[in-house]
Amino acid sequence: MENAPNMARFQLDMPGMPPLRRLRANASTANLGPGTQVKYIGAVDGGPRYGATGFVKRTGSGRAYVDMGRSGRWHIPFYLLFVAPGSTSTLTSRAA
Repeated sequence: MENAPNMARFQLDMPGMPPLRRLRANASTANLGPGTQVKYIGAVDGGPRYGATGFVKRTGSGRAYVDMGRSGRWHIPFYLLFVAPGSTSTLTSRAA
């Protein structure tokens, strides 16, 4: 069983169940700023859980520093973050 794949990451297809929708990364410097709510869509061992949500504290160099509450604070590359439609940063809302 040592070489058995980790089946905890996969959902079986069952009759009557809607297909699992995988989110695609859409984070960039244009839509990320302090206060923006993001969802982690990576599957990195030792990192936050897939689907964990948090708020951006700061951004820079293609990554964001995200406070995920009880899961901790993480430096996460943009390509592992999903920004929900309509989510705005505190910088954007102040400028409006």
